[in-house]
Amino acid sequence: MEISKNDISDFSHNIDLLINNGEYSKVLELTIKKINICEYNADLFFNIIFILIRHCKIEEARKLLRLLEEKLSETHTIVYLYALIAFESKDFDESIKKLEYSIKKFKHFMNEENMFAVYQILALSYSNKFNPEKAGESFLMASLFAKRLEEKTECDSCYLFYSNYLSDFSDKYLYNEHLKYHDFFNDIKKFEQKIIIKNKIKIN
Repeated sequence: MEISKNDISDFSHNIDLLINNGEYSKVLELTIKKINICEYNADLFFNIIFILIRHCKIEEARKLLRLLEEKLSETHTIVYLYALIAFESKDFDESIKKLEYSIKKFKHFMNEENMFAVYQILALSYSNKFNPEKAGESFLMASLFAKRLEEKTECDSCYLFYSNYLSDFSDKYLYNEHLKYHDFFNDIKKFEQKIIIKNKIKIN
């Protein structure tokens, strides 16, 4: 059953109100009812699950995701959300497992934004596992898929940080990588303060 645009709008408005009021049990109840009558608006439900994760309502998010998974075939978004739930639950081994699986199985179906999101959480997972080699490697991959300069420079900065812990990289290599990082800022105009000389005020 397809949800009409008006129905989507009303449903989203009600969900927003409930979330703003902190009524997460009602969010869960209302969304379950909607999922049970509709299988074709997955993005709408994925967004609600993501919002629940962001609000640290992990069990509610997990319950909705399992219900949605029963109605859909496995997708990279479902695997990513499971990985995100694991990450927020500090189960970094599980988040790494899910994300590595997603890259292996779905990389040809994911766009650059998807790949960036996957590698970003993978890098943070490895970082929390104190694995500098894998963390650096994942931050570098995230940088390659990043579209915004802020995202790219942040990931490259993390990659350079972890590279300093690896004996495989020579000082010359690290120096050249830092020069590449510096190139990101070539087009940014430096702030120049204008000095305004004011005439002294004479007080008689």
